[in-house]
Amino acid sequence: MSTPEKSYDLEPNGFLKISEKTFNVKFEGLYSSLKSESYHGTRTDMATGKEVSYSGVNTSKQLKGVLQLTKEQEALISESQSVTLRMYSGSSPFSFVIKEERLGKLKEFLKTNPPEETQPANRVVPETKDRKKSR
Repeated sequence: MSTPEKSYDLEPNGFLKISEKTFNVKFEGLYSSLKSESYHGTRTDMATGKEVSYSGVNTSKQLKGVLQLTKEQEALISESQSVTLRMYSGSSPFSFVIKEERLGKLKEFLKTNPPEETQPANRVVPETKDRKKSR
């Protein structure tokens, strides 16, 4: 999530509300990074009618982390019509509400199974200089 540059990092604890059931959740792999974007252009000064150049830099803080859902939470989401996620940047709360019209994409994602890896039955591993032969 993108926040003002001087925001605190994400706190590891938050809440997940699925329909009317609330869970304490823990975020993992938390990290932050700064992102800067420059801008420039021209505009007409209304007072003088002359074109004026402008430029600058916007800097924001990107906060990222992972939330691992339990099987129970996934099952509740599949039957739910709304999900709310609350996280904190320092003591500032951020709430994200996913309502029914957008929840379909999350439900579809949760139903998706990873593709099965297919490997040949008789896998031959070539010998390399680093690999010792075993007999």
